[in-house]
Amino acid sequence: MSNNFDDKFNAVQSTLRELGRQPLSLEDQEMLHGLLDELDGYVHRQPRAPEAPAPRVEALELLARLDQDFNHRLEPERVVEIAHRWALEASAADQAWVLLYRNDGEAGCRLESFPAGFVDLEAPPVRVALNDLVPQQADNPLNPGCRLVVPILYNGGPLGAVVLDRGEGFSAAEIRFLGYLCSRTAAALENVRLSQAVQDAILAKSRFVSVVTHELRVPMTSIKGYADLLRQGMVGSLTEQQTDFIDIIRNNVERMSNLVSNMSDISRAETGRLRLEFSTVSPGNLVEDTLTNQRDKFEEKEHQFTLEIPADLPEIRTDPNRLAQVLANLISNACSYTPVGGEIQVRAAGEGDGVRFEVVDNGIGIRPEDQARLFTQFFRSDDPVVREEPGWGLSLNVSKLLVGLMGGEMGFSSTPGSGSTFWFWLPIEGPRSEDNHSAGGKK
Repeated sequence: MSNNFDDKFNAVQSTLRELGRQPLSLEDQEMLHGLLDELDGYVHRQPRAPEAPAPRVEALELLARLDQDFNHRLEPERVVEIAHRWALEASAADQAWVLLYRNDGEAGCRLESFPAGFVDLEAPPVRVALNDLVPQQADNPLNPGCRLVVPILYNGGPLGAVVLDRGEGFSAAEIRFLGYLCSRTAAALENVRLSQAVQDAILAKSRFVSVVTHELRVPMTSIKGYADLLRQGMVGSLTEQQTDFIDIIRNNVERMSNLVSNMSDISRAETGRLRLEFSTVSPGNLVEDTLTNQRDKFEEKEHQFTLEIPADLPEIRTDPNRLAQVLANLISNACSYTPVGGEIQVRAAGEGDGVRFEVVDNGIGIRPEDQARLFTQFFRSDDPVVREEPGWGLSLNVSKLLVGLMGGEMGFSSTPGSGSTFWFWLPIEGPRSEDNHSAGGKK
């Protein structure tokens, strides 16, 4: 075999890996080589330009195109349609059907055909091929010619079969190619099943989170309300110790409320139900309002605060409530991990066709081993200094998610012992499609 062909063969293996498949096994490589003779014949039957590539190179490109078709879209109907089209065209058969088992619950599994109308589901060679798990070729019981049945196998069991009718018999090379087609069909169908199982699990989790967060909000609102009444002296004056106890109750209710809110946002985003309300806002005014709401956090730890916003900062199209939420999360994070008397800066400035926001502190910083996981849900460093601060490990994850939905980007830089800078950038004109982003993510 020429070096040029070996190079092309290796290139196809790389292509298959890039499509998400495992490297080809020795058995797959041998089968791939065996398919080339038949594919050469198939390619020769197609119209060719004078400067077309060598037939065996075209054959390899044909196999790559087959996998690209299967990986284009994860829908069962699409997979069956592709398998049917390839089987019919590659074999030059007169007719082709794809048979698949469907689960009817208590009635068990039954075979269905695509396209509909295949009536010999119980006759040989269909039953023989599905029982023996090997291709079967026999005389066509209805018309002169030959019928070939190639089972679609996954993990040693049948998912269905490809049936082809043709006036003449099928060669060994053709049967090998159809076997390859069926193996790829089985893998694609399994990917569809796994994808659907993941979506079902996400939906079930979302429903559970929705119920839990709703049930938690009611008692938390009641607890917070009665705690506020007690602190205001509505049932009599409080001692200093009693006031401290009430403050502890309120602070922990606030923590629980943030957790419930973050979990709800994540759940709705995962299922495409998180809706953003876009409008044109002044980022400078919004930053100032957010800082006013966070002032108690600064004063509690005597932080030195600096605000840097240019007078000519452009307005941006975004969701003001979600932007304020992101800023509040980053400012709260900076307050939590900056020692008493430390410095915190909030900046905003135009950058390209957007606005860049920064929250800078001179706090404890982030260890290098923690930085790669910082935006992961529920991640909290095992650093004892970090563990001293209460938290759930969700605010940064939610903030990055929201920035992405608003069409922007988020990142950070940090030096342990010197502090951290968290930044995010939002486009002036908003995301390209507000409908896509308001429904739960980029598409």
